[in-house]
Parts: sequence; C-alpha cells; structure tokens
Amino acid sequence: MLLFRAPLERGIAWNCPVLLTRATLGGQTEVVHMTAARTQRSCATRARTSRAHLAEGTTFGGTVGRGATSRARLARAPPKEPPRRRHLWWNRWARPAAMARGVCLVFGAGAGIGAGIARRFARGGYTVCLVRRKDRDRLEALAAELRRLGVCAHAHLCDGTRESDVTDLIDTIESSIGPIEIAVYNVGANVGDRPIQALDARVFTRAWQLGALGAFLVGKAVSKHMAARGRGTLIFTSATAAVRGNQGQAAHSAAMMGRRGVAMSFAHELAASGVHVAHVVIDGMVDSPDTLGKFFPEQFQQMKALKGPQGGIVEPDKLSETYWHLHTQDRCVWTFELDVRPWTDTAWFHTGRAENAMGPRDGIAPPAARSSKL
Repeated sequence: MLLFRAPLERGIAWNCPVLLTRATLGGQTEVVHMTAARTQRSCATRARTSRAHLAEGTTFGGTVGRGATSRARLARAPPKEPPRRRHLWWNRWARPAAMARGVCLVFGAGAGIGAGIARRFARGGYTVCLVRRKDRDRLEALAAELRRLGVCAHAHLCDGTRESDVTDLIDTIESSIGPIEIAVYNVGANVGDRPIQALDARVFTRAWQLGALGAFLVGKAVSKHMAARGRGTLIFTSATAAVRGNQGQAAHSAAMMGRRGVAMSFAHELAASGVHVAHVVIDGMVDSPDTLGKFFPEQFQQMKALKGPQGGIVEPDKLSETYWHLHTQDRCVWTFELDVRPWTDTAWFHTGRAENAMGPRDGIAPPAARSSKL
C-alpha cells in the first residue's frame, strides 16, 4: 500500500492510499490494479506537481517499486480529510431543530410584542412555538415569515385558561419538538374602558382569566419541565395596570395585578430550582394592532403619526431586545421586575393624576372613554 498522488482531471488530484500489485513506472512494468479511498479538491498547481511525480516515478513515500513505503508507515499517516464546508453567515441562527438552542414559547403571539419576541429569539437560534387563542391564519402567516428565514417555527391554537389544553400542549412540545428554554406569557387582558356600572361579572371574570389564571396555568406547566432540568426563563408581559388602578380599568387592573402576584410567587419558589422569572411592565403606548389598534383605532393612528417618528412609541422589535437580555442574564444578577417606556413619556409613578397614553399632554384630545397605559 503506497501513499500515491495522481491527477484525475484538470484542477483535481487524488491524495489517497493506492494499492499496486505490480508497479514501477517509466514503461518497465504496467500498473495492474489500483484502488483509491477518496478524492480531494486541489488547484491546478497541485495537479501539475502530481504529474511531475508521475513522470519521475516517485511518490511521497519513495520510489515506486523499491518498497520504501511500508504498510505500517501508511497506517501512521492516514489520508487527509477533505476541508469542511463552512456555514453561511445566516446559518449561525437558521439551524435545524435538532441543532437549535432549544424552544422559545410565545403564548400570545400577536402582531405586536409577541411577533417581535418570536423574531428576536429566532435570530438567536431558537425553535419558536407560537400560540394564540384564535385566528389561525394570522398565526400561520407569522410562522411562515419565520420559516422563510430558515427558522423552525410551529403554530398552535390554545386557550391558556383551559388547564388540560395547556398541559397537553406543553407536554407535546417538550416531547416532540424540544425543551422549552424560554417561555413568555404575553396574553393581553384589556377589555377596553368600562365604567364600574357598565362592567358586568362576565367581562370582569374573563379579563381575570386571561390576565391571572392563564399566567398561572402556563407558568405551572412550563416550570415543571424547567425545574426538572435546573434551568429556564419564564417572562410575564404586563402593563401599568399591574401597579396602578385607573378609572374605567377595574377589570384590567384586577387581571394585571393578579398576574404580577403570580409572577412574584413563581420567582420566589422557582429561583432555587434555577428558573429565572421576570415581570415586564410596559408603561407606554405600544405599536400593536391587536390592542390599542383594536380598541382605539382613530387615536392609535393619530399617535403613531405624531409620536412614532421621534421614538415616542414602544416598538416591539426593539422591546424584544429587553426580553433577550433578561433570558441571557447571569444568575448572579437576575432581574425580577422592570418597566419600560418611551423617553417622551412620564413614568406612571410621577404622574400627578390618572393620565393615560393618549392624555392631553400628548397634544391630542383623549377619547371620550379614558384608558390606562397598556
């Protein structure tokens, strides 16, 4: 067995073990049998070098037919492996599910904050599971957008207030898609401006279910798997209503304050298991068609035109960087609660009266029915 280099085609050379049954070159003895292990790409210069060795009747182990290269020597010098193909730059995060960093679960994957979070964690290399209660078409559209970028994305419909449905979904994701490393409960609970006498028990209960009960059920199902692994991040998106009541917002405040209480209890209990729990208060107007755009369409468009160009509206894609930061924090500096707002807004705790994101100070007359910041 000889280490032999011979040209195959123009610009191509073999660098592989060659078995010669009778081999002396130069016309003295013909080559009877030759076997090769693999080919390796080479440049034209290396091919010409190989032809020169053939003409001289030599190999890298000595002269052919003189026994200079032994089987033992060849065993100590195995054939060189071909160079590995490097991934394209976008493949750093557009990896298949089996190679991804885990699953990012977004419960409440609407067109605003939920979509922004999904895009950010997809860029970070996570398989994304998108969940909302209804409107499968819009959910599938978001999943398709992520897949076009080479990201593994899955769309699921699930009501977070139904315990059996939530448990089945989480268990299915864990068993068939991958471990949930980051879960965000982003379900809104704003039912619009409803004065006390116009607020019935059905609406109040539904707001509480979406705000507090769903947060508990999703957090419970996800944290079971996270605690067993000793790692994970659970983030609850919240609102100013979680820390301050406002007129016409009794249902929303009860729902968000309940969510904050759930988050506090989870953080206290799960920290020792390696699970990071965070509560994010959004103290400002969000560019979200599913919330403000739905309840106050005219005012929403006015505010976007007035404050958007100067950075006066919370942009979901930029907000998602805050969620990424929370997830990647070292455990020695875990944050539980933070609040974010545009630089043009006054913080909720510095507001002298119950103003809202569309109050008089913004230069636009408020709607007839006032609303708290979302």
